[in-house]
Amino acid sequence: MTTLAGTGAILLPATPQTVPSGATQSFAVSTLQGYGIVSISGCGGTQDGANYITGNIVADCTISVSATLRNGRSTGNEPSIADALKTFTITAGTYVPTTEERVRYDVAPLDANGNPVGNGIIDLADVVIILRRAVGIGSW
Repeated sequence: MTTLAGTGAILLPATPQTVPSGATQSFAVSTLQGYGIVSISGCGGTQDGANYITGNIVADCTISVSATLRNGRSTGNEPSIADALKTFTITAGTYVPTTEERVRYDVAPLDANGNPVGNGIIDLADVVIILRRAVGIGSW
């Protein structure tokens, strides 16, 4: 069994694993600071909090995890007023975000160093932080 962790994603153990036929394997899933998990799949597994547990292994398989920056922006280097508006429309329920957008626009709360952590919910706190960043107040 092999693992593929995209930019910003961490899957441990990161080395190929030999698993007895019919057994399962557990992997720790995390991200680098400022990233959030977009997807994790492979080997018939399921995510359980910070772990990914494979199904019963009967053949060689690959686990893939992808992540994206919690950056509050759709393009460019900094969030824009348009990004704050899009985040507001998500909050209001008038726009359904993609899985990647759910991570990208989930920036609140910020950690003690001012970096986006996200809490799994896009709400007005995210709108305010993105808007503040768009007008030049604050940074991450």
